[in-house]
Parts: sequence; C-alpha cells; structure tokens
Amino acid sequence: MRRRFARDGLAAVVLSGALGTAGCGSAPAPQAVGPDACAGGEGHLRQRLGPEFAEMIATQPLPRGGCALVFTRVAEEMPEELEDAEEMRFDPDHELAFAFPRGESRVTVDTVPRSAAAPGPVTMGFKLGEVTGDGVADLVIEEKQGEFGMTGYRGIRIFDVSQGQPKELFAERLSVTTPEGLELVPAWSVSKVDGSPAVVFDGAGTRKVFVWQPGQQRFVLDGSKGSGAAKPAATAAAEEPAPSEPVEAPKAEQKAEKAKKAKKAEKAKKAEDPLDLEALGL
Repeated sequence: MRRRFARDGLAAVVLSGALGTAGCGSAPAPQAVGPDACAGGEGHLRQRLGPEFAEMIATQPLPRGGCALVFTRVAEEMPEELEDAEEMRFDPDHELAFAFPRGESRVTVDTVPRSAAAPGPVTMGFKLGEVTGDGVADLVIEEKQGEFGMTGYRGIRIFDVSQGQPKELFAERLSVTTPEGLELVPAWSVSKVDGSPAVVFDGAGTRKVFVWQPGQQRFVLDGSKGSGAAKPAATAAAEEPAPSEPVEAPKAEQKAEKAKKAKKAEKAKKAEDPLDLEALGL
C-alpha cells in the first residue's frame, strides 16, 4: 500500500534556541535586493505544481534578498477516495525550496530534497544564525519524523545562502550512541571548540563534535574532540604471592643424607662387578 499524506493541520517546526548560545555572533538582518523572493517563489511553485500544490507552510527571508520556503503537495489520495477498510496515515511531508532574485523582476526557484538520512516524510523548521564565523547568516534546517526522544528521526542541515544559491555545509542525523549501545536523540548546539566554529551533539555524557573546515567548506566530525561516557578505571591486577622458597634442612641432616646416598651407590656398583665375589655374598 502506498503511503498517504494528510494536508491539514501541518505547521512548521519552530527551532529551539540552540543558536542563541552559539557564541558565534548574531545574524545580520536580511537585506532586500530586487523583487520579493518569498512572494515570487510561492507564485512560481503554485504555477509549476498546479493542482499538486497544497499549502505554503512557512517562508524565511534570507540575506541579500533570497527566501527559503517550506510547502506541501496534495496527498496522492484524499480521504473520500479511500475504501472504509483502508488505512489512512497522516504523515506530514514538508518540502524545501529556495528562491533568489535575478535582476530587477525575475525570481528563480530550486527545490531541495530531504536529507539522505531521512527515513521518509519529515516536518521542517528553520532559522537564521551566523554559524561559520564569516559574519553572514546561514540557514539551519531541522528535520523531524516521529516523537522526540529515544525514538523517531531528527536531522540537522546547514546551508550557506549568501551567494545567490544554496550550498549545503552540514547534514547529519541527530543521534549519538552511548557506551552501552543505546542510540538516542541528543541536544545540539553551535559553539566554538578551540577557537573554531563547531556543531556539537551532546546526550547522556556522549558527545559528537563537528568542526568547521574552511578549506573544505564543511563541518567535519573530529573524533579527538568527542567524548564517551566516563569509562571505569582499569582494575589493577591482584598481585600473586611469590612462590615460597623451600626451607633448607639443617646441615647435619644434609651430610647424613648425602653419606647414605653415597653408600648405596657404592654397593650397587660392587654388585654390578662380577669379579667382586665379596659383594656377591660368595
């Protein structure tokens, strides 16, 4: 059976204040350049999709005149088209698009698929934040499917939107695995690690740190900066008692034992000699 999506009651996720404590500076206010990219982008999507277009969920003006748009399409089958026995799944399916002005009157629109890690339809929320340290606001997208906590999917994406087209700088499933093997959804933040901008996942004493690499223009996982839960100190091996040395017998007893062994050896030697008649008892 195909998955079916409901179009009613959808709302964009409002991101938490993770960027508010980033320490990377506040984002500058978007500057309008050319036509209204949000209005033009919505009109373009409605015209391109026609009857498939369902609803504009949210728009976010971007620096230098661009706009991010989250929208939905009409469900493949509406409730009235289903048979009574069929199951209807109300899975929201947000889609992402970027609109940028071209010249004084034209707006171009590009749609962006959900991240590769997403298991299926997701809701999306976004906010602007200066993340990479270049003084220009970036767009942070949070994807969500299922309930927040130890189950469900959460993903974080960061786009550079300052050059008239979106450039993805970061895309990761929001997840950590504890030393006990438990996978959970951690808290996340943007901060600085050793002076470099970083995205930090932190949950149950386990951290993942993704450090900004200007040369690669991406946030890259740095295994040396992450940490697991505190490991128990290695237990020192119990010292085995040294083997006890044999106690020496008194010297007098040693001499007597030695003389006795010598006498036995001499007698055995004589018994083996056929010419020694006395030793043979003849």
